[in-house]
Amino acid sequence: MSFSYKRFRSGNQQEIVFLNLRKNPGLICKSGNEAFVLTDLKTHDKTFQYSVQQFLDSCQTNKIHLIGIKQNFANAVFTKQKSLIQFNSKLIFLADPDFEHQQFPQKIKTDVVLVTGNPKISLNQITQNLTFDFLVIDATNSDYHIKKLADEAAADGRKIFILKRNYCLRINSN
Repeated sequence: MSFSYKRFRSGNQQEIVFLNLRKNPGLICKSGNEAFVLTDLKTHDKTFQYSVQQFLDSCQTNKIHLIGIKQNFANAVFTKQKSLIQFNSKLIFLADPDFEHQQFPQKIKTDVVLVTGNPKISLNQITQNLTFDFLVIDATNSDYHIKKLADEAAADGRKIFILKRNYCLRINSN
């Protein structure tokens, strides 16, 4: 591939990347040369420099929005309101410790549920509140909790991806 074609492809690519940052959550929503980074890491943190910044540099992003996990943000392409994230047509729900005791009046339809922060919830609690296509479990969860959710998802026939011992999960959003 030629250099200009690669640049054109990366400039038009829209993807969601779930990162394995060990003890920290990490999500990047990339739209062309603009990236929305959802993490609790600071830019001067070694983990951010080694994992997140390296990825952003390799994607040739020139506009980066750093968004905290508890922070709300709205843009034409990316919106985060409490635990819901919308990126283009994809809807992501963050199942964190704040989600443990919540009951919604009706089910919310999402594309992906990201289990982060080791919440004490079961797959049954998630499915009572959410309808979803894909379950992602990050490395901030304990091994016991990951195994429990993975076993429940396998018994229920759900698609699941575990970030622990994996670098990342990339989902094209085009």
